[in-house]
Amino acid sequence: MSGINKTLKNKFGIDRKAQDKRLKEQLAIEEVFLEAIEEDLLDTKKKEETLLRAFEETLLDTEKKPAPIKKPKSLVTEIKTPEPINPIVVSQTPVDIREAVKLVKDKTLPTKQETIEATQKLITDVVDNLEDMKGKTEVKEQIDEIDALRGEFNTLQKQVRRSQITVGGLSGSGGGLDPNKIAHNLLPAADDTFDLGSASKQWRNLYLGGSTLIVDGASLAAGELTVLDSITAGTVAASKAVVVDSNKDISGFRNVTITGNIVIPNAGNIGSASDTDAIAIASNGIVTFSQAPVFPDGSIAVADLDIDGATDINADIVDADLFIIDDGAGGTNRKTTASRLKTYIGAGALDDITAGDAAVTLTTSSGNITIDAAANDSDIIFKGTDDSADITMLTLDGSNAGDATFNRNVTVTGDLTVNGDTTTVNTATLSVEDPLIILASGNNGADSIDIGFYGLYDTSGSQDLFAGLFRDANDSGKFKLFKDLQAEPNTTVNTSGTGYAVATLVANIEGNITGDVTGNTSGTAATVTTAAQTNITSLGTLTTLTVDSIIINGTNIGHTSDTDAIAIAADGVVTFSQVPVLPADTIETADIQDNAVTPAKIAGAVNAQTGTAYTSVIGDAFKTVTMSNGSANKLTIPPNSSVAYAIGDRIDVVMLGSGTTSIQGGSGVTVNGVSTGTVAIAAQFAAVSCLKIATDTWVAMGNHGGVS
Repeated sequence: MSGINKTLKNKFGIDRKAQDKRLKEQLAIEEVFLEAIEEDLLDTKKKEETLLRAFEETLLDTEKKPAPIKKPKSLVTEIKTPEPINPIVVSQTPVDIREAVKLVKDKTLPTKQETIEATQKLITDVVDNLEDMKGKTEVKEQIDEIDALRGEFNTLQKQVRRSQITVGGLSGSGGGLDPNKIAHNLLPAADDTFDLGSASKQWRNLYLGGSTLIVDGASLAAGELTVLDSITAGTVAASKAVVVDSNKDISGFRNVTITGNIVIPNAGNIGSASDTDAIAIASNGIVTFSQAPVFPDGSIAVADLDIDGATDINADIVDADLFIIDDGAGGTNRKTTASRLKTYIGAGALDDITAGDAAVTLTTSSGNITIDAAANDSDIIFKGTDDSADITMLTLDGSNAGDATFNRNVTVTGDLTVNGDTTTVNTATLSVEDPLIILASGNNGADSIDIGFYGLYDTSGSQDLFAGLFRDANDSGKFKLFKDLQAEPNTTVNTSGTGYAVATLVANIEGNITGDVTGNTSGTAATVTTAAQTNITSLGTLTTLTVDSIIINGTNIGHTSDTDAIAIAADGVVTFSQVPVLPADTIETADIQDNAVTPAKIAGAVNAQTGTAYTSVIGDAFKTVTMSNGSANKLTIPPNSSVAYAIGDRIDVVMLGSGTTSIQGGSGVTVNGVSTGTVAIAAQFAAVSCLKIATDTWVAMGNHGGVS
């Protein structure tokens, strides 16, 4: 039911019995409306007055005949009129429409809050009623009139809204609402549209007297606001809400009771303020304590102890070391020192063991029996009694890596293997039953050590010397007899060592002697009988041979890799297979055959240059350098310190290109008497010859324009 119909019900009590009369009244209103529209008034103001008058008359007539109703029906009825006029449906209009029309005419805005709210409601109902009338007519002129009237009401409604906002007038120089004139609810003109303040115009403090703050339908009671008052992020306060700080941290909790689980991030920590990582939990669930945890007595079962993975102490057990023991087998664990174990087993300290009266046997079913003299440099001594006399039978020297000293003979019934580096036999007589002594028995993987024997002697009384016989592994296994070596041999004999000399062997040698003979041979000269040439089949290698004349019956003299380097013909002509290298200045001019040197045999070459700059090189001596470029170009003769030409070397320069070629001496080089002088070749295809006559002095000869 619209606001206008509610007003009619409350004020006029219209019932069904009065409905017919009401329809007639509506028809009268419609006829008045149609009559006013058909006159087509030119002035819009006059149309409004006619409508106002028609509404007022109808409403006055209606006010005189109210009647109460119990079950009201719809007050909107469609009335049809004869053609050609189309019907208009007029919704019920409250009596207060007179005031609304008057507001439109006078444009007078209300100033009190109560009046503003009533006027706002009245205008809204009238606009809705006009919309209803417009939707049920088809006459264009009627629609236009209704639209015009509705536009007036819309304009008035906006003005009333502004009046509602500024009600109370300005208060003070800063403007705003006068709190002394606000006697009703302060409501916005539209839902969820207007703001209280702005980003640049903000309210300071908001004081509310109610017990509940409602934001978008959500209620926040005064008690809930109290827990948010004066809280500090990250800090816990009594009876206050808790808000994490920017690091998502909170401090200050006392007791926290959690009925569910506590889950921390992988590799996270649990701790106290002074030890934040007291408990570290890895991602695989392993818990690590930074300090030794304290458990309640009797809370850890023996089955929970696993020492297999424990770290060994890497030290001997001492008296102060502790063991865990079940005291009296009563379930109470106690600690005990290692010294108590010695007392318990009755051993005590070894130095307290008294003499026994029977044989002592040390037996173990597994493992070793170890006797350890732990004191520094202490010995292990075996003693006994020999014919009623105490004797030391064996001493193991702890200060010298366990050297063993036997009191008398040592008999080895099995094999004796010595793995040390040195075996010393301090005996006057060494008797070996084995007829063949094996040396270097382990030398089966390589041939890098010498095999032999040597002895020590001293001819001066102040210098040890060594002599012996050995097979030299570094000299193809040759056996060598040596003497006077000052450094004792180790695995090899140093043939380059100080004093090393070949020893003398005095012996009669029978049989053939093969191989090369080096050094001097003394004795009675042998006589080669029968035909010497045929009996001497190999001379070996002669390192030095001095003869008066050499006459060969063959044709070649050469090297092992070039046996015919020199070929001698029967008529004496000598032919070289390679170009011979002769000492400088050994061939005289007279030695050169007449007409044997031809231009074809004189070495010469052309070095073609196409750039604009070139510095001659040592290979240009006695060559022709051509300069071919369309632009000016230059050849530089470097100083002797850079390129050491021989005095007498010559370089020919030809200008092949159209660009002028200049020849210039380098730093310190004199050309035609001018230091770093320059000569220019006169024309294309002309040439200049440069001759070195001193260390850094050259002469330019040929077709040029002089030196500058």
